[in-house]
Amino acid sequence: VRPAVEAASKSRIVVPAFSGLGAPYWKPDARAMLYGMSRTTGKNEIVKAALESVAYQIADVVEMMKAEDGFEVKELCIDGGPTGNQYLMMFQSDILGAAVTLPGCEESSAQGAALLAGLYAGIYRLDTIKSGERNRYLPTMSQEERGKKDLGWKEAVGKVLA
Repeated sequence: VRPAVEAASKSRIVVPAFSGLGAPYWKPDARAMLYGMSRTTGKNEIVKAALESVAYQIADVVEMMKAEDGFEVKELCIDGGPTGNQYLMMFQSDILGAAVTLPGCEESSAQGAALLAGLYAGIYRLDTIKSGERNRYLPTMSQEERGKKDLGWKEAVGKVLA
């Protein structure tokens, strides 16, 4: 076994294919799996693996966009409930090797819709709307570690796709 594969397989990885596996794999009959579980695996490791699976899935889509269109992500702007999890946001930045930026408002999509409605109704003027503060996460993970983690994820997904 190659050292990178050996190290990757010691990770716990959740492949959350509870209703199949979507982009970029498109396998509707795939089933979820916890990969790399051992007798020392506890709920903390499972929760961590489940959180990390969100970042891996986003990285897969970004990787697909890059492969198909040469699209390069230097910064990913994210909103929604998961942005409240600092570990997930940092891991997303690390696994992408790119900055992750969050708006000051957790639900900026809803805020944007409300602001547009306010503009249309004459409640707001365009020159008075400001974007607000943004939190930013910068990657700290080494390229080598990122590669090992990606290899472990791909190995686990390969088992689900088989």
